[in-house]
Amino acid sequence: MKFTIAIDLGGTIIKIGLLHNGELIERKELQAQSSTGLKAHIPVLEIAIDEIMMANQLALNDIQGIGFSFPGLVDSSKNKIISTNKKYDDGSDTDLVAWAWDKWAWPLYVENDARLALLGEWQFGAGRGCENIVMVTLGTGIGSAVLIEGKLLRGKHFQAGNLCGHLTMIHAFDPEMIIISGGIIKSGSVIMPELQNRINQFAWTPWGKVKLVEAQYPDSAALFGADYMVRFSLDIR
Repeated sequence: MKFTIAIDLGGTIIKIGLLHNGELIERKELQAQSSTGLKAHIPVLEIAIDEIMMANQLALNDIQGIGFSFPGLVDSSKNKIISTNKKYDDGSDTDLVAWAWDKWAWPLYVENDARLALLGEWQFGAGRGCENIVMVTLGTGIGSAVLIEGKLLRGKHFQAGNLCGHLTMIHAFDPEMIIISGGIIKSGSVIMPELQNRINQFAWTPWGKVKLVEAQYPDSAALFGADYMVRFSLDIR
């Protein structure tokens, strides 16, 4: 019975989860100071992961890998951070794969946080049953990710779908569904009906209406997505 360690590196909160086949077994939250860089947080991550292992009486070979969610551009084919935007700015100089292997002899897979949140909602949340989804996270910033015919959209330079928060994404990507996540959905009862009305009014979709839904796991979708990435990494690349 193999488990996955999932890490969601946020700007102010780091979430660490222990998962088994899409079930969140344990979750820890750590305070983050993204301005100090990624390397400064490595010792804290190690302690938290070791505590989870000990609390659940797990051996090293019980873990099949780490899924790492990062708030920046990621080369998912090389599991390497490409670029940051004032968060963990030493990320591109940090070899996460070597860190995980040297510390625990585990493989590590890294992906952009918006894409992993989309994977989590697609497999376990609001997006189940749909193969063409746009997800937009509206919080302190705007994040986005796109799934087309069951495949994450990445692009040649791994930017496709990630920097589209300000465009008319329905016409660009032809989704069946748009998932809205982030702090804005605390006011979803007010905002969502108005957004749906505007989509119905202005989006040119002769086939029908694009469905607008709230994320089912706005606070943990990236952990579920990281677990899925580790378990099916070859299938989604």
